[in-house]
Amino acid sequence: MHQVPIPLVTSVDKSLLIKLVKCATNKAKIVDVEGLRKTEYEIDKIVYRLFEMTPNEIAYIEKSLANTQSKRSVNKNSEVDV
Repeated sequence: MHQVPIPLVTSVDKSLLIKLVKCATNKAKIVDVEGLRKTEYEIDKIVYRLFEMTPNEIAYIEKSLANTQSKRSVNKNSEVDV
């Protein structure tokens, strides 16, 4: 089985990711879809950097996610459905 290398995360990145996840959770609770998308994008950028992904790898992931994001919605209980 192929192992995925887990990058070391600085305390700054860890704090920022925690802050962004809390923000995303709050935006999902109040059904702020646009704000949630922006926050998720910020999280994605950090993850791409941490994993030292190339522009081609990022484009591949973004293209794959684009096929699923059109199916995303926020349900009446303020949770994000996939």
